[in-house]
Amino acid sequence: MDEDRDGVVRMEEFIQNCRIEKNQAKKIFYALDSDGNRMIPIPEYLRVWGRWARSDQKPAEQRMDHLEKKLHKNDLASQLLKYDTNDDSRLDRNEILQLLKSADTNSDGVLDRNELNALGHK
Repeated sequence: MDEDRDGVVRMEEFIQNCRIEKNQAKKIFYALDSDGNRMIPIPEYLRVWGRWARSDQKPAEQRMDHLEKKLHKNDLASQLLKYDTNDDSRLDRNEILQLLKSADTNSDGVLDRNELNALGHK
């Protein structure tokens, strides 16, 4: 849309290059032109468009916190540390034995793939 390649899109450029009706294009341009100077530099466009794109989402900080918790919740260490009964972030011999006893659902003294996979779902 930046026909003259000056780093900003002016209203005339925007309207000429839009594939929608001119009045609708003007409304969109005015909404994107947050400072009202009839020019939309790329940072302004990205800031406004980004706000629109995230309008129904939680703030970025909350989304990142949720993602981080979700990633840590599913990692192997987190699954194994569920057996850390004294909360020291380590598994001692007794805790490991309890983990093995709990995970060995068929009591054959061996953990197979299914039993190991099930550890992540307890």
